[in-house]
Amino acid sequence: MAFLPPQPGSNKQDSNNLDVARLHAGFIGKFFGTGQNGPVNIAGICIVLGLITGLVITGGMIFAGKNNPYEIWKYVSPIITGALGFIFGKSSS
Repeated sequence: MAFLPPQPGSNKQDSNNLDVARLHAGFIGKFFGTGQNGPVNIAGICIVLGLITGLVITGGMIFAGKNNPYEIWKYVSPIITGALGFIFGKSSS
């Protein structure tokens, strides 16, 4: 199998296809991604935001001296574990 150099117009055509894909994606598609990547990106954002929210609220409650600063985790942890289950349990087919 011989190595073929890139054709002169191939990069322009690829960039045109990328521009068309961006136009069809819309605002939400540009933010989260399209196709199979979109749902995984949304689940990843849920994990990151859940961790940040839980840590900030726990830290604030510890700083304020509340009785049970870890109460927030019973609401945040199902969201995080559900998103992780979605990401790792997603079939490859």
